Amino acid sequence: MKYLILFILFISCFDNKVELSKMPKGGDFNLPSTDGPYHLSKRGPVVLLSFGYTYCPDICPTTLATMGNVLSGLSKEELSQVESLFISVDPQRDTLERLKEYASFFHPKVFGATSSEEDVKKIADLYRVQYAKHFTKNQDPKGNEYNVDHSTQSFIVYKGRLEEVITYGTPAPQIILSVQRILKENK
Repeated sequence: MKYLILFILFISCFDNKVELSKMPKGGDFNLPSTDGPYHLSKRGPVVLLSFGYTYCPDICPTTLATMGNVLSGLSKEELSQVESLFISVDPQRDTLERLKEYASFFHPKVFGATSSEEDVKKIADLYRVQYAKHFTKNQDPKGNEYNVDHSTQSFIVYKGRLEEVITYGTPAPQIILSVQRILKENK
């Protein structure tokens, strides 16, 4: 039984389809970014959207490396229509300056964005992204040392409309195919 459960969990990591009943509604937003004011529906037209924070030890750098690989794997014409936005759920520590240095490491078309805690929460709610500060035994709840537990899914957005939810671990070639399909369908 234990091996069956592990197998099911393993297989589920490669299925990037989300049940319709669990699909977030998504939505348009406007917030400060490392590329100036970022109005989602006026960008792209395809935006690879992810949420996280720059101090994240594993999920965020892996996700952004994948997004960088997706962008690098597109043709010049496709790349001119696609970018990636990383929204920080840790506005206390992630300034736009820090986000610029962090996001641009992965690809020149990966931008960072953040705002007040209230604004970030509203946007995260649109995409059913959950996050919370987490203090380990050695971290001071009054200080700047903490982790942020957060959802791991990313999103493909076309002109401000949510098109697809990407589960964590989806390989870049599979995401590239989704982006190409969305671009082709919306020509």
